[in-house]
Amino acid sequence: MKQHRQSTEQAQTEPEVQQAPASAPSQQPASSGRNPLETPDSDGDTRSHEEVSIYDGQGMGWANESEEQAVDSQIHILHRARDPLELAGTPSPGQLYETQPMGDSCEPGWDPVRTQYSSVDAPNRTEELLPNTLFIDGGPSTSDIIQGGIGDCYYLAALTTIVSSDPSKIQSMITPAGASVKFTFFRYDAAANGGLGGYVPATITVDNELARTTGSDGTDYGLLGSSFRVAENPTNSAWWAGIRRSEEAFWVSEKAEFEAALWAPLMEKAFARFSEIYGQYGGHPGRASNASTDDAGNAVSGYDVLHGGIAQLIHGIFYGDDVVDVGWFGTSHDPEQSASENSELLKSLLQVNGEGVPEGEAYNLTVSTSPDQAVDRLKTQVEHTLGQPYLQNYGEAFTNMLTRLSNRLNRWEGESDPAKKESQRSAIGDTATHIVTPGNWPVLNSDREGGDFRELQDLLLVVNNLGTD
Repeated sequence: MKQHRQSTEQAQTEPEVQQAPASAPSQQPASSGRNPLETPDSDGDTRSHEEVSIYDGQGMGWANESEEQAVDSQIHILHRARDPLELAGTPSPGQLYETQPMGDSCEPGWDPVRTQYSSVDAPNRTEELLPNTLFIDGGPSTSDIIQGGIGDCYYLAALTTIVSSDPSKIQSMITPAGASVKFTFFRYDAAANGGLGGYVPATITVDNELARTTGSDGTDYGLLGSSFRVAENPTNSAWWAGIRRSEEAFWVSEKAEFEAALWAPLMEKAFARFSEIYGQYGGHPGRASNASTDDAGNAVSGYDVLHGGIAQLIHGIFYGDDVVDVGWFGTSHDPEQSASENSELLKSLLQVNGEGVPEGEAYNLTVSTSPDQAVDRLKTQVEHTLGQPYLQNYGEAFTNMLTRLSNRLNRWEGESDPAKKESQRSAIGDTATHIVTPGNWPVLNSDREGGDFRELQDLLLVVNNLGTD
């Protein structure tokens, strides 16, 4: 098995994380046993684990709206709801029903129809998740990782690195078990290795439900944690036609089943349960975890334990003692310096590809930044662009847009009130969203002026996607 060296490239400084010593209690906090605690959040909103719907996911397959049409023919149905046609794809009409011109009377098995509610091209469609689906196309993808309302970007960043470099690791950790899934992490055990201490496997079993948040007024805020990707096209479809003789009407129906990447939110849920029991870093004595109890000594939900952390420390719970080293280094943003001049970053990128890494080891690199650091980098790049003589070649509107953005960034930098500063950062994010909307400023999606515009767009995209964690 390969050993792993983990490094995290971060913007300037390590993000500040409020932490308390890790603990590994001998008894698990009270819960359903297969779910993290459902304690209310700090706003008083309640949490509950519920069955997942396909409409909780992202990337839904197509769904046509049926339209009523006038027809004048006879129909003989070949496949009804009790005997559907099952296939992957779309059938021809002749596979579901036969037609012939309307006559004075109908032969046995044929019905007159004058109204058609739906068709093969626009069926009355029901979309569902494939039973016990975990992966799309048989394995994990970085596109499956979609952060929700939990501040665990550090965990998701590490997970993204592992999926990108070692996808089979994710599959080896997961054991489907009907209506539940087992995830095998690693926790620290002081008695392991003859009393020297080390990691041992820790299996967490969770059911297939995901946590939802409900406001005090009954508003359903949707999934608490990560969302999930749904395959673009159905894996299985069942097709049939139906007739309502009293109305002389018929329709075509489809029940489509889709694969979905539920492994990602279920692993996050299992990690939350793991953190309730062992701490978010598996109870390692040298790695302080967020507190698993509140000030009154009451157990808090694992979802709350996950808020805030350090990406490179996550690899221990995935690889155990195979992690031989962890570390981080900072980088600063200089618009005058190209990426090829950043020797530390180039060295790390080469190590990711195996250059200079001892045989039998692998080097993982996770890149992370804090929201304020990302906005500060954007500010530096905007100031650089505004100071370039080439700017006059791109029109007054482009210059004015950058100037307005620069003014927002300057107000943000000068704000001392934390709440106001966060509000201004959110407004900058909205501005970034408008700027990078396709078609608004096409010049940014180019390598003109030595790549300055491309760099500006990349930083705008980062700010556009910022959360609050």
